Amino acid sequence: MKLGIEMFATDFAIRPDELARACEERGFESVWYPEHTHIPASRRTPFPGGTDLPKEYWHTHDLFVSMMAAAAVTKTIKIGSGICLAIERDPITMAKEVGEFVNFDPIWCYPKPVQKPHPPIVLGSNTAQGLERVAKYCDGWLPNARAFKQLPAMVSDLRNRTERAGRRPDEISISVLGVQGDETMLQQCRELGAERAIFFVPSAEREKVLPLLDQYAALIPKVA
Repeated sequence: MKLGIEMFATDFAIRPDELARACEERGFESVWYPEHTHIPASRRTPFPGGTDLPKEYWHTHDLFVSMMAAAAVTKTIKIGSGICLAIERDPITMAKEVGEFVNFDPIWCYPKPVQKPHPPIVLGSNTAQGLERVAKYCDGWLPNARAFKQLPAMVSDLRNRTERAGRRPDEISISVLGVQGDETMLQQCRELGAERAIFFVPSAEREKVLPLLDQYAALIPKVA
């Protein structure tokens, strides 16, 4: 199983390019960046995490700028969006950046993606509707570990939906987002058929983040 790292790229954290380079040097397979482009100043809607909304949510860099910065200084590590909020983006601009599932008259689109045939489409969702979209349209599924106890049932549901859609379950990768740094949870991810597990690191300065990378990197040979 492969291990990845995710962090909110912000103005008060280690830079996204430095994070990506540090992850690659330590042997992580992937580095991921989230986005939250439209955060209301009002807090009438409660944060799903049950606490006050963390500061990084309204300080997050543009997702594709962070990914570009990471890609510019690395050679082999995969760069992922965890997640891209497609509904909050211009559809044509995003289609040029990603390459699929937008319907409009033919237009020029350059440069072409380096990854062939295209970057994999991975959907982050813990709902039945989301699983149905994964089964029909996606290359991978990105469940959040907040619902870890429900994952076995959701994996079974996804496999059934995939077969009904006329596809093989092994066509769809599973990447568990937000796992804890212990071998037991990683082993459970592996038993579920996960291709990768992704650790969150805090949106913080390098002095706090780099030691965490070292700690998580020690788990790479144990799950490889």
